[in-house]
Amino acid sequence: MRRAIVLLVLLGCSAPPDPMERVEVRMPSVVRQGDTVQVYVSGAWLPERSELRHALSGASRVIHERLPGSPVSEATPVSGAFSFVARERGPHVVRLTAGDSVKEIPLRVVSRVLRVLYVEHPPRYEYRFLKNALLRDPDILCHCFLTSADEGFPQEHTRSSGDPLFNQPLQEFPRDLKSLLEFDVLIFGDVDPGRLGPEAARNIRTFVTEFGGGILFISGMMNNPRCFKGGAMADLLPIVPGAPQGDSEGAASMLTYRLTDAGRASTVLRFGEGADARKPWESGELPAARWLHRVGSVKPGARVLVEAAGGSVGPLFVAWECGRGRAFWSATDETWLWRYLVGDSPYFYPFWRGAIEWAAGLKG
Repeated sequence: MRRAIVLLVLLGCSAPPDPMERVEVRMPSVVRQGDTVQVYVSGAWLPERSELRHALSGASRVIHERLPGSPVSEATPVSGAFSFVARERGPHVVRLTAGDSVKEIPLRVVSRVLRVLYVEHPPRYEYRFLKNALLRDPDILCHCFLTSADEGFPQEHTRSSGDPLFNQPLQEFPRDLKSLLEFDVLIFGDVDPGRLGPEAARNIRTFVTEFGGGILFISGMMNNPRCFKGGAMADLLPIVPGAPQGDSEGAASMLTYRLTDAGRASTVLRFGEGADARKPWESGELPAARWLHRVGSVKPGARVLVEAAGGSVGPLFVAWECGRGRAFWSATDETWLWRYLVGDSPYFYPFWRGAIEWAAGLKG
């Protein structure tokens, strides 16, 4: 009878498990300034003589502490909850620590009253009506900047505001990133980025992708998106533009609308509440646009919300989460036609207000 010698070799790492490896955190990613933020933590596994802490803006608090002999194991994970008031606007990081293990969760705090910068070149109809609605909205502070304006033209802005940023009209587009970060959402009209200064396009990209700012693109006949090719602004577009076709970019007849599955799920496209909130899109209630900028392709991860129907014309409204921020693209500048006989409500301004709130991160 032969004998065999069996050697057992244990493979793997002898190091203790990372306490943050299985931690699940539930909290909003964007809140308004002054809101109380509720954070729920579960799944942490703590070794003896350790504690789970959270920190925001340097202040640290213990969520859970494990003393020697306390019955904590992978089978009985630590859970806890805490809250704090979001006092300072801007990008923040909620940091969870257990010993040397760290987990960071980004949080963006927007103004209690949203700060919007609307930059445009020609004072086209879309700009005139949307600008007026923004300046009348009590929940929005808006600066407008027309790049086609004569020198000395008093740029329009929200008046009678206690916010010092809105005491005076803008004299120029924000030169540096710090000035741009004073805003929550940028509306970018039919503008050539080259008219805004050498660093403007890069600052706008950083504002969106790294600091979580929102941007809305409203296409036009002159510059947007024709002048973006190969530049920083093109990185923010949720689409790749098609070849320019001049004034014939629209269909031979008036465009109609078709909601996609993503559009039906989006809160941006609801006109009111209830079962009929999306009915205007496909019932013929919305006046038809007459042209759109054709799309070469939609970027991966972008969601087409509305298509222009009538012969496979293409995407009309597209949403995209771009880095830490959000970008919303309109292929047309003729939503002002929705005001016919009814004014700003119930279609025109609720749509743009919803798009602004989505770009700010306040809507899903």
